[in-house]
Amino acid sequence: MLPERLMDSRRPDYAAYVAALGLPAYATELNVLSRAGGRRKGDTLEVVAEPDVTAAGAVDHSFLVRGIGHLEGNQPALHSLTNGASMFITAQPDNAVNPNALRVCTSGGSPVGWVPDALLHITHEVIENAYQLTAARANGPDWPNHMRLVVRLRGHVPPGFEPFGEVMSHQQTVAAPG
Repeated sequence: MLPERLMDSRRPDYAAYVAALGLPAYATELNVLSRAGGRRKGDTLEVVAEPDVTAAGAVDHSFLVRGIGHLEGNQPALHSLTNGASMFITAQPDNAVNPNALRVCTSGGSPVGWVPDALLHITHEVIENAYQLTAARANGPDWPNHMRLVVRLRGHVPPGFEPFGEVMSHQQTVAAPG
């Protein structure tokens, strides 16, 4: 199952692919898989790195923004993003697909995508308090939409909080070490 869901590390563009995921060159296959998701067309399986939560409840987690291709007119906002740019998250209770959806927006308010379903539970908890969301890796238009933007979320949850303690998606989620 693993080789089918990973880019072959012998490909000449592998290093660029790993960098576009916002990972270091020495990233393990599991790190690459958990960031990229390992999704294939027609799949219902997605691998997501379990966010690290310290004993005090601190969260520092990076992930690919989903659904970028579903937002018409967001290309100028995506093109203007730079690594380290401040961003924010808004709830979207009127979302017909998922009323728990959280939209990712630029600091100017332009929507650019959504938080992955598997991370909604912890992200809802993080944004209840002060949090920081930044563009960890803003990839250009030469990259496919699903690889355009890696964001970094930092904040806090109550001590002992379980990141995947509540099922928030119809998809099967496999937690991988972050």
